[in-house]
Amino acid sequence: MFFFLAQTEQGDIFKITLETDEDMVTEIRLKYFDTVPVAAAMCVLKTGFLFVASEFGNHYLYQIAHLGDDDEEPEFSSAMPLEEGDTFFFQPRPLKNLVLVDELDSLSPILFCQIADLANEDTPQLYVACGRGPRSSLRVLRHGLEVSEMAVSELPGNPNAVWTVRRHIEDEFDAYIIVSFVNATLVLSIGETVEEVTDSGFLGTTPTLSCSLLGDDALVQVYPDGIRHIRADKRVNEWKTPGKKTIVKCAVNQRQVVIALTGGELVYFEMDPRGSIGFLYLNIGLQNGVLLRTVLDPVTGDLSDTRTRYLGSRPVKLFRVRMQGQEAVLAMSSRSWLSYSYQSRFHLTPLSYETLEFASGFASEQCPEGIVAISTNTLRILALEKLGAVFNQVAFPLQYTPRKFVIHPESNNLIIIETDHNAYTEATKAQRKQQMAEEMVEAAGEDERELAAEMAAAFLNENLPESIFGAPKAGNGQWASVIRVMNPIQGNTLDLVQLEQNEAAFSVAVCRFSNTGEDWYVLVGVAKDLILNPRSVAGGFVYTYKLVNNGEKLEFLHKTPVEEVPAAIAPFQGRVLIGVGKLLRVYDLGKKKLLRKCENKHIANYISGIQTIGHRVIVSDVQESFIWVRYKRNENQLIIFADDTYPRWVTTASLLDYDTVAGADKFGNICVVRLPPNTNDEVDEDPTGNKALWDRGLLNGASQKAEVIMNYHVGETVLSLQKTTLIPGGSESLVYTTLSGGIGILVPFTSHEDHDFFQHVEMHLRSEHPPLCGRDHLSFRSYYFPVKNVIDGDLCEQFNSMEPNKQKNVSEELDRTPPEVSKKLEDIRTRYAF
Repeated sequence: MFFFLAQTEQGDIFKITLETDEDMVTEIRLKYFDTVPVAAAMCVLKTGFLFVASEFGNHYLYQIAHLGDDDEEPEFSSAMPLEEGDTFFFQPRPLKNLVLVDELDSLSPILFCQIADLANEDTPQLYVACGRGPRSSLRVLRHGLEVSEMAVSELPGNPNAVWTVRRHIEDEFDAYIIVSFVNATLVLSIGETVEEVTDSGFLGTTPTLSCSLLGDDALVQVYPDGIRHIRADKRVNEWKTPGKKTIVKCAVNQRQVVIALTGGELVYFEMDPRGSIGFLYLNIGLQNGVLLRTVLDPVTGDLSDTRTRYLGSRPVKLFRVRMQGQEAVLAMSSRSWLSYSYQSRFHLTPLSYETLEFASGFASEQCPEGIVAISTNTLRILALEKLGAVFNQVAFPLQYTPRKFVIHPESNNLIIIETDHNAYTEATKAQRKQQMAEEMVEAAGEDERELAAEMAAAFLNENLPESIFGAPKAGNGQWASVIRVMNPIQGNTLDLVQLEQNEAAFSVAVCRFSNTGEDWYVLVGVAKDLILNPRSVAGGFVYTYKLVNNGEKLEFLHKTPVEEVPAAIAPFQGRVLIGVGKLLRVYDLGKKKLLRKCENKHIANYISGIQTIGHRVIVSDVQESFIWVRYKRNENQLIIFADDTYPRWVTTASLLDYDTVAGADKFGNICVVRLPPNTNDEVDEDPTGNKALWDRGLLNGASQKAEVIMNYHVGETVLSLQKTTLIPGGSESLVYTTLSGGIGILVPFTSHEDHDFFQHVEMHLRSEHPPLCGRDHLSFRSYYFPVKNVIDGDLCEQFNSMEPNKQKNVSEELDRTPPEVSKKLEDIRTRYAF
């Protein structure tokens, strides 16, 4: 049985079978199979699964439950005669032949991102606007591993420790959970459920200090007054502490027990020794919340290659657990962290979960690699599934493609603008549906009236989710937009303003005006009847809303007509700057509309972004890089005083300081541009034109030029840049996000020594570890502009995945050892990020 699966651009999959007569194809048969999101590629696995690599958004894995042979679905054949202009019709429906098994998170495309700690968690969150059309979402990314709760149960008091033990060394799963309280020990047996038992041989009337499997099949319980050795046949040996002494601390493994008695005495017990020692890591938790990880030499006991990480504000506790069949360490401070090895790389990642106090590894049939932990008075069984992930994400669905959003500083709510081309608004959709239903009834003959009416009613009631089936395509020049106020923590929409058909929102700002006191206003720049190619626009509007109810509702004030697309809005000295096409204008709030106060007509093509600092305005042009403008308050003039020497098709920009701006262009380059120290922004307008005779700028531009500090080709279109700190107490870095769903950072070097070291690492890796596809690394990073003052950290980090002998060669060239090189790589990463 041989068939093809083909997908249309709406996402409908058709099953195509070929009828053959020897080697000749005699007929092609086509049958509707199912509808899934639009894919860039599909792959059928031999095991009966279909993997859909989505064009945008998450990727999906489906199981093929039926081949769609025996259903009522009509089959179309190349042998069927068709009149000219006729076509075949089919009815989309929910999944019938496929079953969704799993999905793979994908952030692509990221259209906008802001980093802020809106949830008051110490570590900032990334608020990322992703997706396209009805499959769009706002995602909140937090650094950490996702934790799934398998069970949570209340305990009679607040326990202070928990352990799990197996009955026999060969057992796959744990047999008991032992929970220690201040004056008692609770023993729970693990089976289908977890329940209390009293015949385990453990002493229940005392707190427990530690318990473990001893030898092959015996258990040991250490409690303040002694040690209890429980054999497999439930016989018990006890060792009592001498005199009035009690046990304060202990350490237990499979062969040895060491106890510390009051008065500073150590007692050591051991079983017959056997077994060998391998490569040992020693993890040390400090009182001040720092974790040290060091390599222990099994022969001499020397400690070398120590790595340190700050975990939190509480003293660190350490617990051994198993992850993916390997040893891992759970470290607890004010946050819990997991130190584990995954895909031959070492990871230390926090858990996105509440504070835990004590934990132990847990293995049962339902949860082979879990963790049992206590938090206040609850016992929790947890599982960590997405190992290797840097972020865990929560996604909130949106209606159209999100373009930009702003954060209201007082309520921390987001104001998001969503705009789709080739789309209908909700109102137009309902109208079109009604119209089509009426046409269905009118087109039917006398005898088919009743049937047609039923079909029309079914058509009106049919509600297929657009996130799977796609939205109806409206045609070129048709736009749909909404303005949404959202609570980013709960993800609920507080207010939603639907714009009219063919009004497309392109820019948004939240600001205060100096003449209206404490009120906050939201300004949205909207284009009317925009046709992209050949470009034409019927004009634009700036909608002004007042934020009421503590920033939860938008109250419409007025709309101001403008002649071009208002593509950029920025608050400026109690007024607002708006880029209307290529005009830069200052507006103030009026009663009936915004009032124009000042304008500059000398920007080259089209203003795509505006940044302000003090009296300076940095304008991004759609293809002429940055233009520096000075606002003179007394003369009420906007005067251009500097620009850039390179054409750049700027997509986003971020100010680094008074003279420096970082920007990205649509070809995938990031640059940092700085005004030279002697730049003068006290430039005057020249109405007579006399001065222009002797102080003409180069190539009709401004007379002063900016210098390029750095250039770097990322290879993906960067759509957001922000200077921020990603970890509490960390240093500032420049975070960028790309259209393909990438998130990256550029970190500044603080010493020449580091810069020199990494420059050499990069140089050696270029020759020793060239890219897989044979491209020259240097020429790739210099694709549009020669790479300048940036070292490729991704390339340097590949040092860890090189063969050991190559690592040795490179580190010898640098006068270091391989662990020292990888420590330097880890240090620079953890100083700024994760």
